[in-house]
Amino acid sequence: DEALRPDAVLLTAAVSACERGAQWEVALSLLGDVPREGPRAQGGRFRQGIGLDAPGAGAVPAFNSAISACEKAGRWREALAVLAGVQDEGLPLDIVSFNAAISACEKGREW
Repeated sequence: DEALRPDAVLLTAAVSACERGAQWEVALSLLGDVPREGPRAQGGRFRQGIGLDAPGAGAVPAFNSAISACEKAGRWREALAVLAGVQDEGLPLDIVSFNAAISACEKGREW
């Protein structure tokens, strides 16, 4: 039933909670349920110019939280795997995505 299906906002909150609770594995397991398509953000040219109206943009915060969860757990390989997966799906990455991945590599001393 569609009414019982969690949306990107709810799943992002869940992944973010996993990030704060040091549950990186659970965070990664939730990513498969995050909808890649759906309503786009509403706004003017500014929002369009920074990709907030792009298809899949609503899923990016969940992936960013998952990358951060991996970073905090010292799991740089997994953080980079999430980043690569987002790129493979053609979702619009943002500066948070790259900063979290860079931070994961830094903490893992992989630079």
